[in-house]
Amino acid sequence: MSLEWLSVSEDTWNAGLGVLFETPLYIELGIEPLVVPWCEEFCEIENAISAYRPWDVSGPSLFAPRTFSKPSQGPLVLLALQILRSYPFMILQKAALPPFINPLQASWAETGVGPRQQSLLTCMGLVSLFKSRTDSSKKLVWKLIRLEQEKILLKHVDFDKWELLAAFQSLLVYCLLRIQEVPVDNDGFEPALLTTVNLIFNALNSTAGGIRKVELPDDPGVTWMDWIFNESKRRTVLIYQVLNTLIEMSTEASSYPTCGFVLIPLANSEALWNASGIEEWQTEFESRAKERVVHGLLRTGVLMKLLLTDDAVTLWSVGWEDWRAEVGEIGTLVMIVGALLTPTRT
Repeated sequence: MSLEWLSVSEDTWNAGLGVLFETPLYIELGIEPLVVPWCEEFCEIENAISAYRPWDVSGPSLFAPRTFSKPSQGPLVLLALQILRSYPFMILQKAALPPFINPLQASWAETGVGPRQQSLLTCMGLVSLFKSRTDSSKKLVWKLIRLEQEKILLKHVDFDKWELLAAFQSLLVYCLLRIQEVPVDNDGFEPALLTTVNLIFNALNSTAGGIRKVELPDDPGVTWMDWIFNESKRRTVLIYQVLNTLIEMSTEASSYPTCGFVLIPLANSEALWNASGIEEWQTEFESRAKERVVHGLLRTGVLMKLLLTDDAVTLWSVGWEDWRAEVGEIGTLVMIVGALLTPTRT
């Protein structure tokens, strides 16, 4: 069985549309779909430069809010940050996890059955301490978070792909805690945190290998597990990118594609993501795998649908409603980014 379109990675996807997406044609696509032939060029996403500024984890403005000039953008930024700030505390709830941590991962972390998730388990404990912190304990809580970041940095060379994924997600949670509060007596924490994010991101890519058009074994158990891994990584990168639109947090993980897109590929179906077992996932997967479709967000805030065939990619702009209904809560953040990027019409 092939994952093909469902496992197009945020790292590299073989569309060869880089030159075309840089043209003004993609500011407005109109109603008619556009068919673009496949070519041999790669669109390198993992090495892309941030749409705002090059990656620099030593700058004095790390985690500073970005400036949005239009008055209408203020409430949208505030709403997005409120949603992001809620994610760490959702880790403590079994019924409503943040949309980048799969329910199966949380189960593995709590029961110890399945791939190792020690970084996530430790993260849950640190979030609990953060939530119950007092003025007198803030310094200790941030010291413990710093120690965990240093532990991940030291030991990640021995992690398998699932441990790297758990570490990558945990670091995102610590970034989300950082936008809630400035660490106490932890000079240098921000650059150390973002440097570790970069190292884990690169190690994750190296260990997991290329994801595009991967031919997976016929065993449905392996296929489901690989899909969960790929989608979890995709969603985690998506949150890093969304966060980077709101605050100064330029890293390799949060940099944007060079093909005219700010976010691509976007999250897959919530029904697939929340499937409680292999059979439920398999039924949903088979109904969707026949149409090889991905979605992406252009720099102009336009939501795009890309239909992949053997010899071409068909692109057209689509409305938000159906896509948001399909992907669930994570789609709200993408909609907000789209609204922030939409140019003012005169």
